[in-house]
Amino acid sequence: MMSRCLEARPLISAKKKDMEYIDEVLAANQDFLVDKIPNQWDIDYESYIDSIKTACFFTGWIEEYGEDRILETFGVTPGELRARLDTADWLLYSMSELALLLGLMDKLKYVKKVRVRIEYGIKEELLTLVKLKGVGRARARLLYNSGVRDLGDLKKIPLESLARIVGPKIAEDLKGQVEV
Repeated sequence: MMSRCLEARPLISAKKKDMEYIDEVLAANQDFLVDKIPNQWDIDYESYIDSIKTACFFTGWIEEYGEDRILETFGVTPGELRARLDTADWLLYSMSELALLLGLMDKLKYVKKVRVRIEYGIKEELLTLVKLKGVGRARARLLYNSGVRDLGDLKKIPLESLARIVGPKIAEDLKGQVEV
């Protein structure tokens, strides 16, 4: 939905080589699409396909693609990445306000989660960890992969073990945050 908004433009242009992948994405997500897929001869077909590639870019980001992979896969440079993420944040904020006004609480919860995921470029499993001061995408993934998956795990892990993962200063800071 977000990539269909005018504010998301310019969209990421789909190339001929992208079409097989985009067709697979459309087939797999047909039940979740907001708009009906236009016929390839329709005037807005190209724009629709570009919006799907743009949506795939955002999906790649929240699936933790790195900047190099984003550049290689979608042709989006680090500066453009930041600009697109800022626009996405604004659109998601607007969606959350609309959901609140319309009483769509189930949608509000989802949009808020996606907004945090867009901000950090993380999978849903890291949402709890990035709430901690000093923990972003890389540290959250490092902690998670080391078995620290939530605040309970962070409380239980010995300081020395945590220090081996994130360093002594950060470890002390994190322990201080969960023991308050």
